[in-house]
Amino acid sequence: MMASEQELSDMERMSSDYVPEITGPLVGEQSSTQALVAEYAQADPIYVHKTKALPSKYSHYRTLRGDGNCGWRALAFGYFEALLRIGDKAKVHTELTKLQNYIKRFESVGFPDFAYEDIVDVTFDLLRQTAASLPNSDGGAALLAAFNDVSTQNSLVYHFRLITAAWMKSHDAFYADFLPDTDVHTYCETNIEPFSVELEHIGLQALATALINEAGIAIEVLYLDRSVGEEVTPHEFSVLDAAGNVVKSASTIRLLYRPGHYDLLYKTEDIAQMAIPTLSNLEIRLVSNAPNFLASATSAYSHTADLDALYDIPGFTMSMPQSFGGLPYAPPSESIPSPPQNTVSTATSTKEGLSPSSQATSPPSTEPRIAEQTPQPMERKFVCTESQLAFDFYQEQIRTKAEPQPSNFAREDSPDMSKREDPAHYTNQAFQPQMWRPGRDCERSSISDASVKGSS
Repeated sequence: MMASEQELSDMERMSSDYVPEITGPLVGEQSSTQALVAEYAQADPIYVHKTKALPSKYSHYRTLRGDGNCGWRALAFGYFEALLRIGDKAKVHTELTKLQNYIKRFESVGFPDFAYEDIVDVTFDLLRQTAASLPNSDGGAALLAAFNDVSTQNSLVYHFRLITAAWMKSHDAFYADFLPDTDVHTYCETNIEPFSVELEHIGLQALATALINEAGIAIEVLYLDRSVGEEVTPHEFSVLDAAGNVVKSASTIRLLYRPGHYDLLYKTEDIAQMAIPTLSNLEIRLVSNAPNFLASATSAYSHTADLDALYDIPGFTMSMPQSFGGLPYAPPSESIPSPPQNTVSTATSTKEGLSPSSQATSPPSTEPRIAEQTPQPMERKFVCTESQLAFDFYQEQIRTKAEPQPSNFAREDSPDMSKREDPAHYTNQAFQPQMWRPGRDCERSSISDASVKGSS
């Protein structure tokens, strides 16, 4: 049975009025552009070639909900994100002042107070929060959360629409040439100010001129369409200096335009600028190991303590045993000769005052004595014991964080036998780090070597 004309008319009306359910976040997380390559793998060959070329220049993209506001939302989010990347607190406050003064333009073009007085406060508050967060410490997580709050992002998007409309109305002579079929005021009232009307090129240009380029932020639109070429077609709204030259170092909002929809694109350097600041390996080890180090130092310091953090010091080199701090170590090609070890005889040990137990556990060495060698002048390297290396490294922290404790102990510059009784030495059960003196072990080592040489 054929449908009547009325039924056909009703079906046509229902089809034209149908609005598909829009899901997904208002502003999505960053994803690899490889996902776009996979999405268009079976599409038109032109799209296949253009998406395959994307990852070589643009590592990530961010989706935006396609609800008619995606272009405006992309520019608003990109504006705040660029301010975070720039990381200048004073600049953010300058932008806040500029937008506060922009209210005068709203008044001059006839916007009533109730149309903007509440929504502008949302933008002002977010700018204050952005300034307070600098230097950026969360990688833009708070900004993303703000733009995924429906009420907040509605206010932000509408504020950016009003900024654009006010700019165009106050420069209507300029924009009239681009609107042959209507006047500027009517165009703004039907295509800029209403919610859910998508961003067009003329509105993008007006917003770039009114706010974004003035903030030192460039805009790059990359068109993924059926135009000729192997890559997306770029169009730039550049920042110019006082001489009219393009500022190539300007932070940039990159829009990926597919017919009827905008997403955000990112280069690798954009991602790096927004990365959450992290401690270096050296800083992490200092923070995590210092309490354990100090705790062990007050009891019985072990030569197997984790001293691997020293390797993270830029330019750090040293001559040391094959195993240091529990990790294998390859000596550098140029090293300072290490002092001889285990060459002290029982008789010499007695002269140095070693205890009988120490003599019993250290039998006389049968190896020939190694002649002393005078190291040649070269770059400074650490040649002392592992304990000294560790204490050198932490000395500044101990000096600044620990107040000297009174002690009745009379320090001696005696040979090795006094180490265990000296609270300034790490083997003492009542070890006092603040009493330790850099180079002391080396000095004692020199005294010991001199004694051995004299006895021989």
